[in-house]
Amino acid sequence: MPAVEIARVEETNIWLAAADGKVDVVEHLLKHGGPSGAPLSPNIKDDSGYTPLHAAAAYSHTPLIDLLVLSYNADINIVDDDGDTPLHVCETLEAAKRLKELGADVDMKNEEDKRPIESADDEERDEVVEYLKEFCPDYTPASREDVDLERFAHLFQDAVAAGGIELPPRGDDGDEDEDDESTRDDSATAGVTLTLDELVIGIQNGTISPNGFVNRTEPDNTNKEN
Repeated sequence: MPAVEIARVEETNIWLAAADGKVDVVEHLLKHGGPSGAPLSPNIKDDSGYTPLHAAAAYSHTPLIDLLVLSYNADINIVDDDGDTPLHVCETLEAAKRLKELGADVDMKNEEDKRPIESADDEERDEVVEYLKEFCPDYTPASREDVDLERFAHLFQDAVAAGGIELPPRGDDGDEDEDDESTRDDSATAGVTLTLDELVIGIQNGTISPNGFVNRTEPDNTNKEN
């Protein structure tokens, strides 16, 4: 996209301007960016619940964080559709410190029941994690294997929910006669949706494989006498 077109978009899109750290553009939009030149709320959300403060925090624009919070009273703990506060999405130590100094709540949990420190750990933002440990004495870091497993489990569950992966019905032992329509439960053919905990446990103990189906381990007859 040509630079002039990007500039024009920034003139009307407060989230893009905030992501780019354009303090003057953001302030202009806060004053005159609404209908008929009316002011915009500093807490205005896009379709995902994302606010200018989320954008400023995510891209570590601390002067813009100050402007939004100190001059326009933006809600420091506002959440997006995922329950993430600006502190959940900040990627740098500088941004995390400034948000905390301005009153960000380190104990707020998002839709995944995670505080900012856990979100930072998931994304391997080590400096942010080390800083937030001071305010989260009860924090216990997850192993990288556990983090990767949980991330896979969420993606896997989303795929199941979207119909992209089918799991066999509960109690299906795999011995049903495919031609016996009279004994088949049509309501079960769409599979089941597991809870995240069930999915994680299943992957850990090997009863669920990455291809999305329950493993049915055949008995090992190699040591049996003929």
